[in-house]
Amino acid sequence: MNSEQIVITGFKRIAVICGCGKTTLHKWIKQEAFPAFKKDGTWRAVPEDIKDWFKGQVKIS
Repeated sequence: MNSEQIVITGFKRIAVICGCGKTTLHKWIKQEAFPAFKKDGTWRAVPEDIKDWFKGQVKIS
């Protein structure tokens, strides 16, 4: 993460932006390698990383 990147802060805000609940977001972080991290006690996520993660979750049957 460079100093000019946009970063979403706050666990609840990240969940709302992703359209999920806090429980689901926590599961994604623990089990699905969701790109969020905690720094100085605050959860953070980079929008572009979230977009890339969602693209990787699409399963074609």
